[in-house]
Amino acid sequence: MDERMEALLKKRAERYARPPEQKKEDTSIGTFLGCGIGNIRIGIPSEMVLECSALTHWTPFSGRKYLLGLTHLRGDVMSLIDLLEAVAGHPSGKCLNMAVLQGSGGRFAVPIQEVLGLRVVEMGELLLQEQTPINSPLIFAATRDLWFLLNDQLLNSLSNLAGGT
Repeated sequence: MDERMEALLKKRAERYARPPEQKKEDTSIGTFLGCGIGNIRIGIPSEMVLECSALTHWTPFSGRKYLLGLTHLRGDVMSLIDLLEAVAGHPSGKCLNMAVLQGSGGRFAVPIQEVLGLRVVEMGELLLQEQTPINSPLIFAATRDLWFLLNDQLLNSLSNLAGGT
């Protein structure tokens, strides 16, 4: 190929080439499932959530901290753990739904009143630690719309803390 043709093709390639992609800084904290429990909105790390389902029945169990009882979903028996009591110190009350989570001790369920949806949370949405009205080791941050984001490592161990099944 002669030099003139090569120069012409090079100019065309520059003109029609895609602009270089700008590298975006990843400021995402992660994806969370928003749940309403009482008047509190909690964000559970989505990688822990297996599914949400109706909480139709459960067998009460006493003697263990945060453990409400046992429930099952399609034959899979699991602990029903009061997440609101673990986070805020007061029981969640009547809830018609549950979120099934995978923890280090196996599957466990937490009662919830409503599912708010999945959302990617960005760094810019976080409140300063001093602005968080609930002080709990399970909460690592809160967003501006008061989704309290739960620490996945501590949440993982909650099934062991309650005794698991």
